[in-house]
Amino acid sequence: MGLGNRGRYPLPLVSVVVPAYNCAPFIDESLESVYRQTYNHWELIVVDDGSTDETRGALARHARRIRYHYQRNQGTAAAHNAGVRRARGNLIAFLDNDDIWLPKKLQRQVEAMSSSPECGLVFSDGQTFTSSGVLQHSVLSRRLDQWMNQHRTSDPQLVKGWLARQLFHANEIASASSVMVRKECLTSVGGFKIRTLVCSQ
Repeated sequence: MGLGNRGRYPLPLVSVVVPAYNCAPFIDESLESVYRQTYNHWELIVVDDGSTDETRGALARHARRIRYHYQRNQGTAAAHNAGVRRARGNLIAFLDNDDIWLPKKLQRQVEAMSSSPECGLVFSDGQTFTSSGVLQHSVLSRRLDQWMNQHRTSDPQLVKGWLARQLFHANEIASASSVMVRKECLTSVGGFKIRTLVCSQ
């Protein structure tokens, strides 16, 4: 589904969930990368996970464009879950507070999900970088090479197939920022697992 089909197909609402913790120097650029998306039918939910720096003040500048939620510090998984609970969209995209998206990230993933209603999750490649430049041009695991070669489509940028074993047993998704998932899939498995550490003497 392309953006030119507004009159024919309803555009799915994408809920972008950003867990934010002590990220004042980076959060502006992360949110700006959402604003620059070519796909614009989204809501932006920022969960402030008990920040102690100037994160709240930085987010105040975005008050008109985000849905802000503050909670005591509970960790990234709990922040993800809090954002998903507040999501109104049927598609969820995650963005870490120090990552940025390329402009067509949401558009490409919505197109993939819309053309494959049986698909529950899509993820993309990415790069690691600093202010000095790109450090790593791909974050995809080389263990996926054989699978990708066997599941290529007519679209050179799209690989499609059943990948549950690799995802859940080998954790092949390099970053949550690359993921778009159907909300019903997340809620059916109970969301992100929150680990509790117990220390004994």
